[in-house]
Amino acid sequence: MSPITSVILVCASALAPQDCTTDSATDMLEGLGANTPIECLMSSQALIAQSALLPPDEAADHYLKVICLPSREVVNLRVHPALDASDVLTDNADEDDDGELQRRAP
Repeated sequence: MSPITSVILVCASALAPQDCTTDSATDMLEGLGANTPIECLMSSQALIAQSALLPPDEAADHYLKVICLPSREVVNLRVHPALDASDVLTDNADEDDDGELQRRAP
């Protein structure tokens, strides 16, 4: 288990970045594990850049913020579980009736 885990916060654009926390975020995603804070931030930024974690229709009203926490603290947060990078909004995902993306079985 990595000592540090990234958490990707989805925050309302009306909320100042310094006020975007685990308590004020509208949603949270568990990111990748890392051994150092720099590795945590770099891998999370790469994950965000290579995926569509924030759909275009929500991008006007929300933004993403990455925080790095000790892995033992992430267990207590209400985050969505980590996905493989290949599962994040790729061809392995389908939309359900509500337009939300669901993972397709490999």
